[in-house]
This record gives sequence, C-alpha cells and structure tokens, in this order.
Amino acid sequence: MPEPSIRGIEMFEYEMHEMRAAELHSEAAHRRLVREARAARRAAARHPVRDASGGRVSTGSDTGWETTPGTGTSPTDHFTRAA
Repeated sequence: MPEPSIRGIEMFEYEMHEMRAAELHSEAAHRRLVREARAARRAAARHPVRDASGGRVSTGSDTGWETTPGTGTSPTDHFTRAA
C-alpha cells in the first residue's frame, strides 16, 4: 500500500479544520439564539403585557366600592393601573 503523500495529508488536515470551523460557527449561533431567548424571557417577565382595557382599574359596581355621590363613579376611576 503506497504511503500517503504530504499533499494528501495537508488536504485532510485542511478539511478537518474546515469541518471544525463549521461546528464552532454552528455552536456559536446556537449559543447566541439561546442567550437572546433568555433575554427576551427576562424582559417579558419584567414588563408584563397589558390587557386591552387601556389601564383603567375598574368601576365601583364590580369592586364593591361606594360610588361618589352625584357622579355614579368609583373614587378610583380616574387612576390607572400601577406598573
């Protein structure tokens, strides 16, 4: 069996290098994706999504609050939801 040439060994090493570089690029992309997903999850936990009510607390009728005489509204109707 003939002994491999120097050029053949160099090509094999180059191909191995290219495969390893591709693996490292893929791993780095995966780590970036995981980091971005974690950051998005943390941001979502810090800033919960507001519901469609526009931030109004509620009316007196469903909270048990007495209505302000003459207005028919709760004393807290003019406040928005705290952050």
